[in-house]
Formats: sequence, C-alpha cells, structure tokens
Amino acid sequence: MNNLNLVALRALRKSKKIKLLEISEALGYKTETGYHNLENGKRRIVAYQLPIIANTMGISIEELCNLLFNAHNLTKYKKDKCAV
Repeated sequence: MNNLNLVALRALRKSKKIKLLEISEALGYKTETGYHNLENGKRRIVAYQLPIIANTMGISIEELCNLLFNAHNLTKYKKDKCAV
C-alpha cells in the first residue's frame, strides 16, 4: 500500500507546468512513462530520486517530503496501524 500523497505531487508538477518528459529525463528515464509510473504509484519513489524531483520542481527536499508525507497521510496511518 502506497501512503505517499501522489495526487499532490502530480498537482504540483502540473501547476509548475513541468512536462512528464522533462522530469523523466532528469531522473534518467528515456521516456515519460518512467516518471508517470512513479506519479501513479506503479513504481516506488526511491530515496536518491527525492533531490532530483525536488530540484526539477524548484522546491527543497523538505518541502517535497512534507508534500509526500502530509499530515493527512500520517493521521490515516496512525489510525490504521493503531486500531484496537
């Protein structure tokens, strides 16, 4: 189960008018499908990709992590994992 806020990640990319191909190439993928699969949860985001994504989006790694691991996701995780 993917607890990352991928909807917000996609919304940020679109708001900054960053094309799938641009961010895919920054990550070393040959086609836009590489990053598209990350954004759709079909492929996991790996730690070394975070600074590349943040840099391409024009935000800090901290801002990216806050976006991906927002309070809603953490609250939901705690409720799911701590239910008695």
